[in-house]
Amino acid sequence: MNSIETAVQGIKEGNYQYFEVIVEQFQQQLFRYCYRMLGNIYEAEDAVQESFIKAYENIRKYNKSISFSAWLYKITYNHCINILRRKKLVKFVPFIEEKESNSQGLEEKLEESELNKM
Repeated sequence: MNSIETAVQGIKEGNYQYFEVIVEQFQQQLFRYCYRMLGNIYEAEDAVQESFIKAYENIRKYNKSISFSAWLYKITYNHCINILRRKKLVKFVPFIEEKESNSQGLEEKLEESELNKM
């Protein structure tokens, strides 16, 4: 049994200090992965922390049919995708609210914006 499998087994048995082994093993790799997906250092750091928390909370659901690293990367991937979806939604929602609150149409706003640049 390798050190990660030993750590996972130890955590499942209630020895939560073993989680430190997992964090030390994967922290840098997950940070690089998150940074490539999100493009922001602070968001990547937060995503790694959240991924470890989710893994910690769900460690009992992990089974050996897949590697632990694949399981952890799947958690991380899903978390990053959720962040990207929220960012896209946040960018879209203010535009809708702005359009609804102002009777001026999109074409008029764009035209006004371009005229102001001259």
